[in-house]
Amino acid sequence: MTTTIDLQLVAGGEVIADVLPLRESNDALDDAAELRRRIGEEGYLFIRGGLDRQQVLEARREMLTRLAAAGVLEEGCDVMEGRLRPGKAQAFSPELAKDNGPLMRVLYDGAMMDLMGKLVGGAVRHFDFTWVRTVAPGPGTKCHA
Repeated sequence: MTTTIDLQLVAGGEVIADVLPLRESNDALDDAAELRRRIGEEGYLFIRGGLDRQQVLEARREMLTRLAAAGVLEEGCDVMEGRLRPGKAQAFSPELAKDNGPLMRVLYDGAMMDLMGKLVGGAVRHFDFTWVRTVAPGPGTKCHA
């Protein structure tokens, strides 16, 4: 059985695309040929629970702890809430990735790299630079080329 969800993509406060529905690909995780077929046909793979939740939470905590230390987050709140201090704005934040073991584990070890290896049929390598953008709740960044 294939699960689907309905989704709208929003940028700059405007709906830029209706993606209806997203097809879940968990049923094909052991079939590299089917994963390649789906990504070629549909342009995406939706894999629910594909990353280790604890690793993702550790990476989130590290990123938010760094933002709190930089004075970007509201004081007195649980750092995991990620509440932006009023009047503060963030955007390009490459320092959040530097020497960030928890983030590197999520992105470049385990499930993420294993999936990429399945898709290309061999070893994969990531870029040396990890591009980090932190965007506050709201309209977000408009599409750009």
